[in-house]
Amino acid sequence: MRDQVKALDEANRVVCKQEGCNIAVTVDSWSSSNANCSLLAITGHVTGGEIEDRRNILIDCIPLQGESHTAVVLEAKFRESIKRLGISPEQISCIVADGASVMKSMASNLDLRYVQGCAHVINLAVRAALESDAAKIAIHNVKKIVSKMNRSPKVKSLYKRLLKEAGLPLALPVTDCPTRWGSTYTMVCDVLNSLPALENLLLELKMAPFKAEELRLLEAIKVFLAPFYTMTKQVCYQDSCASMYIPVGKILIASTKKNCQAARREAKQFGECLLSKLRHYFDEWFEDEDLCIAAFCDPRFAFLDTVLPAELWRTTVDKFVASKAKSTEGEDTKDLLDRTAIDQSERDDREAPIEVQQYAVLLKKARPAYESDPIEWWRNHCKEFPLIAESVPKFLVAPATSVDCERLAGIIYGNKRRGHLKGEHARLLLMLKVNSNEKVGRCEILLLQTITWI
Repeated sequence: MRDQVKALDEANRVVCKQEGCNIAVTVDSWSSSNANCSLLAITGHVTGGEIEDRRNILIDCIPLQGESHTAVVLEAKFRESIKRLGISPEQISCIVADGASVMKSMASNLDLRYVQGCAHVINLAVRAALESDAAKIAIHNVKKIVSKMNRSPKVKSLYKRLLKEAGLPLALPVTDCPTRWGSTYTMVCDVLNSLPALENLLLELKMAPFKAEELRLLEAIKVFLAPFYTMTKQVCYQDSCASMYIPVGKILIASTKKNCQAARREAKQFGECLLSKLRHYFDEWFEDEDLCIAAFCDPRFAFLDTVLPAELWRTTVDKFVASKAKSTEGEDTKDLLDRTAIDQSERDDREAPIEVQQYAVLLKKARPAYESDPIEWWRNHCKEFPLIAESVPKFLVAPATSVDCERLAGIIYGNKRRGHLKGEHARLLLMLKVNSNEKVGRCEILLLQTITWI
């Protein structure tokens, strides 16, 4: 296995050494009382200097055997892993991770830009809203009947019969996981979608029925969270990039505000709490310079008033133009007296604002659809806007999110075989299994597909 992993490392080393290489990384760690299964996963997301699809590679899956998960320890492990593939910290544009302070500290120690994963920001906002008093009580009552159903084969069989009699699909709701708001959302949806059968079940079990106001609140929660569920799936898609970060936050705020206007009483309170938390967690990222430039480089979102206000777009364009002038100067530091280099720098200074204007005019006439691939669009337009196209690989290389590893932790915790492998053995198996699937690109997704058989 070690020889196979070395061969994979060599292939990844070639990918990371290509000319004009742009690299972003995602990092996730998981702690366990069983040290054999404590892991630090690092993925690399790589583009070359040309307009091409991003390559997603597993840099390492590091066992943390009996070591405290401090920023210093994780930094050392990180440096060791990227050095193995010949990657220097200077090649890395950013680290995308969850909101753990240890991840922020590690990125700071490495002098790398840190981006909190978009899915994690959404998760924080929704979980906070679900903790509001009215929502908490209603969801507790849903969970009580769903838990009873899942614990008792007799109740489960009765519910299946009631579903059949009501002409409803034989879909059984699953008890939610407290740390995964998506599981709470799907549990509520399953209950509401089969409400006639569930109400009959409550009668059969002589349990108190749902109150009318509880059902109205649950319906409102379903409506409020539907866009969050959709957006979370989209930012977790394999080819999603950081340019989606700000637009997704703005879409969620707009949809929540709209739903608040139609809501009443407890539902309105839930919506207002959700809106407040959204703004709290997203606000710092709405003005992040690199995320703004990433949105500018994505033709689906550039210059939209619903993404950034006009003033912030102007600021973003000014910073982009300034960065182009700076990069042109930096390319020719060895030959500052070369007249050709100086002329090129001056020409870029003049042409960049004109190119930006032409880019804006084209997008006003024919903007690509939200579902389209921005990289594909740039393949077809890179010659029209060469100065902007040069920056596309750098700013669209980072994924939008690094989803929590809590789901991974839950799967390992429930697996009786989780302690059967030594840390290094587990690492080798994971590296081989993950790299056998070229379609997988996220730390968590990479590990999730593998960890079930450890």
